[in-house]
Amino acid sequence: MYTDLSRLTPQTTVTATENFYVRTRASELLQGPKKWVVRLNGLLTKPVELSLEEVNKSAKPMGVHLLECAGNARSVHFGLMSAADWAGVPLADLLASAKAKPQSTRILVSGFDTYPTRSVSSQPGASWVFTWDELKRARAFLATEMNGNPLTKDHGAPIRLIVPGWYGCVCIKWVNEITLMDDLAEATSQMQEFAERTSSRSAQTGARL
Repeated sequence: MYTDLSRLTPQTTVTATENFYVRTRASELLQGPKKWVVRLNGLLTKPVELSLEEVNKSAKPMGVHLLECAGNARSVHFGLMSAADWAGVPLADLLASAKAKPQSTRILVSGFDTYPTRSVSSQPGASWVFTWDELKRARAFLATEMNGNPLTKDHGAPIRLIVPGWYGCVCIKWVNEITLMDDLAEATSQMQEFAERTSSRSAQTGARL
């Protein structure tokens, strides 16, 4: 499930979808895209539900961006790293129309993370907390396509978060909820797991490439 970097050339830096690295496979319990809804809630004047169709209507080319797993290592020939040509919706645009309350300072992005059996190597929970400034500076977006086609399940279909310049652990797959929070927002289990694996003092330290 990793990219063979030896096959890359200056003319072919974009990785074909079938060769793009996969760190977490799609759950067999994942619901189909026809029923998909992204819920916007928390510190909003009114909660919002966006259907996949509504997100797709606002999608546009977002350019080529590289993803790299924080666990990229010699054991996988450093192949947990790939680049794709993405399309989607800038997260700042989506949040701007959601009418956030003044005390909203952080955004929790969550994705579907339910599997038939429990993982022996990873904690449950696919979510990450960002500040507004972090998402704006990174030009984060909700991806709906990669390399000219809809996302595949293993790459986060129907919607995944892409945060350019940050490790893949923050690029939440199967996004189904975005919650606006204040400064009291606590680190999620995924953030805590990342901090433990990288021996970081903070759950957010080192998440950027």
